[in-house]
Amino acid sequence: MLEKQILTHINGIIIYRNFIENLPYNPLLIPLAKEKRKLGILLERRGNCAKTAPYF
Repeated sequence: MLEKQILTHINGIIIYRNFIENLPYNPLLIPLAKEKRKLGILLERRGNCAKTAPYF
């Protein structure tokens, strides 16, 4: 088991890194994602979540 890694503290609350291995993969979604990227309607979160805008 992986050791919990602290990313930051927000208002005294510890925020841990949340990493999930072996996520399910659906190859049928690849063409759909490409189409939505081309149209500019696909929101993607990349990089460190602490540096990106929150999506609720």
